[in-house]
Amino acid sequence: MSKTDKLISLFTTEFITDDFLSKGKAKDFRCPLIDKCAVNKAEEPIWSPALGDESTTIMIVGEAPSRRKKGGAGPHIGGQFKDWTDGEAVHSLLRFVKSHFGTIPYFTDVMKCGVASQTRAHKNAVFEIRSRNCVKRFLLKEIEIIDPETILCLGKTSFIALKKAQESGAIKASIRLINLIHYGKQAGLPLTAKDKETILWPLQLGKVSVNSISNLSAIKKIIQTNEAANGI
Repeated sequence: MSKTDKLISLFTTEFITDDFLSKGKAKDFRCPLIDKCAVNKAEEPIWSPALGDESTTIMIVGEAPSRRKKGGAGPHIGGQFKDWTDGEAVHSLLRFVKSHFGTIPYFTDVMKCGVASQTRAHKNAVFEIRSRNCVKRFLLKEIEIIDPETILCLGKTSFIALKKAQESGAIKASIRLINLIHYGKQAGLPLTAKDKETILWPLQLGKVSVNSISNLSAIKKIIQTNEAANGI
């Protein structure tokens, strides 16, 4: 069985659809942990992963789906990552991996169910249990199927979850975990998606030399304030 077939098999019990390879609305979401995780599937964004190349050894792991950025509430199918055409940040990630690793990565989130409200109180109330359940039910199995060499973590939540899994022996010690510097606009730092794609991420992963960058003013501020700039 191919990796793609194994991934589809992992998710089709929960994500009801006629075509798992095409991005769009799912017919239903039937996870048995909906009540335990306090998921409102009519109001909150729920997404299956976006499939990469069959042979990819690169995974991107975010925190949770965003209603604002990922098509609204309800269950969705991620389809194939190469077909994603909306969102500057997503395009930058895809172009960066294609350029420096020569592959379409597998994209997923720690939590498959996001929140309708982005308030800190709501996140604190549900993220711990959703993260714990999704890591066990999905993410560790996704990693086993993909067998990645490198996982690019978007934010502290995914990096911490995977670091704990690695330290406990749940995932291979040989997997390179990168806490990809991923500041949003709310951080108030002078960094565009293009800056991340062409300067910051290549520097962080050692893909380019600092001597090849002509303007480092924005980058210096980011690096100085980033506590987990591993891999530089």
